[in-house]
Amino acid sequence: MKKILILTAALIMLASCGAQKTDDNGKINVYASFYPVYDFARTIGGDDIELTCVVPSGSEPHDFEPSASDMARMSEADVFLYHGGGTDAWAEKIAETLPDSVMKVRVADADVVCKFDAHTWLSPQNAENEIEAVYNALTAADENGENDEKYSDRLNDYTAKLDALKTEYEAAGLLGMPLAVSHGAYKALCAEFGMNQLPIDGAAGSDPSPAQLAEVVKSIKDKGAKYIFYDPIDGDKLANSAARETGIETAELYAFEGDAENRDYLTIMSLNLEQLKKAR
Repeated sequence: MKKILILTAALIMLASCGAQKTDDNGKINVYASFYPVYDFARTIGGDDIELTCVVPSGSEPHDFEPSASDMARMSEADVFLYHGGGTDAWAEKIAETLPDSVMKVRVADADVVCKFDAHTWLSPQNAENEIEAVYNALTAADENGENDEKYSDRLNDYTAKLDALKTEYEAAGLLGMPLAVSHGAYKALCAEFGMNQLPIDGAAGSDPSPAQLAEVVKSIKDKGAKYIFYDPIDGDKLANSAARETGIETAELYAFEGDAENRDYLTIMSLNLEQLKKAR
């Protein structure tokens, strides 16, 4: 909190020195806290908005701290979109400091599956609800309404694709499958499709103690998991440790917290589905 207060003071100083929008092209100026929110915003807004992702797209968002210049730019935004629920906890604090002229939207409020998990967007149903929340925010902020039809067309098109993705997951035979993962980010995904998550990491993503690792290794063996999955953005250290103990292979499974290749949600979740099919 102390750091946030220092940044807020710096924000006030920068604002008093004349901080302002750098591009007055008539487009609404939107800031998204980190990658999944950014991806949903670009899906709906397209080229009709000025969009900035605060956390660099290939970076891990949990421990991110915005700079004073980040804060100053966000204070001039029309809309600040953040997820909420834990992964971008810094954004929850910053939203409270931004001026009333900035529309603040916590997209996780639209969740229905594992509503209080930190990675709820990994449920396609939640993703569908969150992208609708982004649509509502953009149409509300775009006061002249000239882009409303384009926003609506994009929403309808993407919703149809998400519905098709859900159908593919439901048909994949994942019900009851043990899902061994280095980081327990997949609770919402498991909840929607009936998988059993077996996370290696401890509370709040901490490394497990030797006793905890032994316990989870036993559970992985007992439940017959075929792979230990890890998100490339987190690295494979924990997965490899458990793999040595269990004698099973590791594989990648994206949590979509960021993506160095700038891929979209549908692409990543389709790749994830192919990985999960191997583990049935």
